[in-house]
Amino acid sequence: MARIPDFQPGPADTEKKFLQGKPPFDLNIFKIITHAPVGIAREFIGLPASVLMAGKLDPVLREMAITRAGILCNSAYEVHQHRKLSKLVGLPEEKIKALDTGSASPVFSGIEKLVCASPKKPSCSERSAMQRSPKSRDIFLRIYW
Repeated sequence: MARIPDFQPGPADTEKKFLQGKPPFDLNIFKIITHAPVGIAREFIGLPASVLMAGKLDPVLREMAITRAGILCNSAYEVHQHRKLSKLVGLPEEKIKALDTGSASPVFSGIEKLVCASPKKPSCSERSAMQRSPKSRDIFLRIYW
């Protein structure tokens, strides 16, 4: 059960209803932040929306990293939300399930294994592999530097 109930927009709350999004982009965070005044909600929603819709990180690798971090932190809510987003960005179901296992799973490519590895300082060979991959360069820099 959520600690903060979703905002239920009334007939006059057309902008808040718009800010909450439509499936499949009607994320819980948007339903909660619309408790705030419209101006604040609009500004707050801009950050996660820009990361999800216009970010430079490869969306599959981004969702793998976020979901894996949620698993390692025992954050059921985060894992649930980002498993849904993983499907939306095209991560196959077998890889979504394998995130529970992490980098030891044979279904992941080399770069995917590095993204799923427990946070640690990467070895020289891991660092070189990630820096050579345009898909993972940005995620690598954000995690380790």
